[in-house]
This record gives sequence, C-alpha cells and structure tokens, in this order.
Amino acid sequence: MIARRRKITIVDPYLLHFGKALLYATPHDYVMEVCDLIPESAKKMRLFGTGYTSEIEAKFLGELRSGREVKFVDTTRIHDRIILRDDATAKMIGTSFGGFGRKLFAVLDFPPSDISDLKDVLNDIEANPQL
Repeated sequence: MIARRRKITIVDPYLLHFGKALLYATPHDYVMEVCDLIPESAKKMRLFGTGYTSEIEAKFLGELRSGREVKFVDTTRIHDRIILRDDATAKMIGTSFGGFGRKLFAVLDFPPSDISDLKDVLNDIEANPQL
C-alpha cells in the first residue's frame, strides 16, 4: 500500500507571484498547473513565500482550500525551494514551481539527519516571519 501524503510544506519565495517572466499564458494556467502538482491527499499545508500577487493569492489559496487546511507564511527569510512531506522527507528543488517541468533543474533529497533542523527553522520562521 502506498503511503498517502497528509501534510505538505512548500517553501518557494515566488509561489504566489505571476509575471511576464513565467512560462504560463495566464494566471489561471499557472495556478492550475501548480495545484496539479499537489496530491489531493494533502489535507494540511503550509506555504512559505515572499509576498504575493493579489490575483494569484486569491486564485491559488481558493483552489487549495477546498477540503484542506492551508496556511501562508509571508516571509523574506527564505531563498531556496523545498518540499517537506509529512514532516519525514524533504527535497530541495532548483526551480520555482512556475518552472516545474518546463526547465532543466535538479531535485536533491535532504538527508534524514537534517530534517529535524529544517522543521525547527521553518517553525521559527512561521513564528517570526520578518526577523
């Protein structure tokens, strides 16, 4: 039986932004492509980003909130892109979600010994987003 992902943390400074540099024709196309990457089984989500474009925030969070608990942490304390699943596995991604599958990029596994530190840092950022 495949484990279902219940909790996902996404760290991407530009997750809730849309601009001409992105590879999508419309904000709606961007939101739908990114939402397709998130499994339906993810019922609890934390999103870390640096500000947002109002139109994207409304569309993105509206799409994700259907049956989910979603929290957005607006912070300038992040740079890299990371996905943390079920507080147990993490991957660093070399592109923003806007470039996922459209550009060449690397995905690196976090060593299990670093995941506890990652969770501590993200919890600190959530508690103090603008230190």
